[in-house]
Amino acid sequence: MADANSEIKGIAFAEAIAFLKDRLKFSDADWQALIFEVDAAARARSSDMSEAMSRDILQAILAAMEEGSTIGDFEEKFDGIAAARGWSGDNEDGWRARLVFRTMTAQAQAAGRWRQIQAGKKHAPYLRYITAEDNRVRDAHAAWQGVILDAEDPWWKTHFPPNGFNCRCHVQQLSDDDLERYGWQVSEAAPWSPTIIKFVKIDGVLTPVEAPAGVDPGFAFNPGEIGLKLKGI
Repeated sequence: MADANSEIKGIAFAEAIAFLKDRLKFSDADWQALIFEVDAAARARSSDMSEAMSRDILQAILAAMEEGSTIGDFEEKFDGIAAARGWSGDNEDGWRARLVFRTMTAQAQAAGRWRQIQAGKKHAPYLRYITAEDNRVRDAHAAWQGVILDAEDPWWKTHFPPNGFNCRCHVQQLSDDDLERYGWQVSEAAPWSPTIIKFVKIDGVLTPVEAPAGVDPGFAFNPGEIGLKLKGI
């Protein structure tokens, strides 16, 4: 595992940065929809942070990605933002700052990857689910290893990784030639996942949130589709 202060190499690509910039441009109404509808449960990671503080954090993460900063640098910025916004939540030893950083950069990467996939799906229309293939992979995610579906399959709307906090899964985009080269076949159907209802704290209130089994509450959406959805595209 990378050290907490290691540089965030490989994530500062244009599509990921564009994703964060899009979020910062949302109107107040779109921001409300993002936090309380699309990403509601994941806001539990923010522990009662205000919208203003959430915006400040997004801006700090955007700057970190553009500048190639470290998680350690972000922890310092997080503490400054928390103090300025009067936030007194639990961040002992910087654990929440690291979690927010990893989650948001992972979602930005996923959103950027989705935009790349959309640009290339005419020639490479399939996606293959890939895990880290080690003993830290969740059982449900391990069961999805190697699943190949059309990029337009509805399954990707709820299972496009990351599918939870600190999830390391990703997808591989494939063409028909790739399938022939590796001897792979498109899966007959998307894996079935029953819907699970969990209660998470949102603004201090226990709230029921639905998510497919194996997907953490607040992650059952495709980050790359957020901006398109809220902008009505």
